[in-house]
Amino acid sequence: MNMDRLESQLLKLIAVHDWKKIIQLSDDYSFIEKSRFLWAWPTEKCLQELKTVLAENCVESVLSIGCGSGLLEWIIEEMMDIPVSGVERNHSMWTTKYSPSIFIRVRFIDGDPKPEYLQNCAVTTDHFALLFCYFNNRSAFDKYIDAFRGDVVLIVGPQNDRNIVTDPLPMNPKFTYGSKWSVKAVINIDDYNVIAVYRRLTQLKKFS
Repeated sequence: MNMDRLESQLLKLIAVHDWKKIIQLSDDYSFIEKSRFLWAWPTEKCLQELKTVLAENCVESVLSIGCGSGLLEWIIEEMMDIPVSGVERNHSMWTTKYSPSIFIRVRFIDGDPKPEYLQNCAVTTDHFALLFCYFNNRSAFDKYIDAFRGDVVLIVGPQNDRNIVTDPLPMNPKFTYGSKWSVKAVINIDDYNVIAVYRRLTQLKKFS
């Protein structure tokens, strides 16, 4: 199966830290084959733009919510030299013989997130960003934003005019709980997908 061949190639390239060749694999596989590992396959150009924006906003690490295989997160960590970790649900779903490999550090959560839990999951306790890639759970998104004490959120997903459902949408995340956010950058991945970078305008008391 091509998906098995793709996974084998990914594992070999990850072992030698070759993120550039992983990006190039996008041309060799169909969307269905690639989507088992990653819905929005980045380019070197969009990664460089994201690296610049993260540096400008003093982001020292990234915590990805609903990270899945963590392939995008691994690429970000390797290309940008910043640590990336993940949070997922359903430990059993990700540990069967049919599950795709997981490429980053992941913690599995039961229940609702708390500020201290997010800080414990992140590699750096301060100046970490939350990442949501093709996230599709409005209630969970609101709870993570409510528990987050940082200032930067990244949302990867389809452009507004594409017939693909995610919640939140990158360009219309509908932040709640009273805090105000400003879009700092919109980075095109391809004709369908973008990375939207938001920064909190209202200051929250840091967890201690």
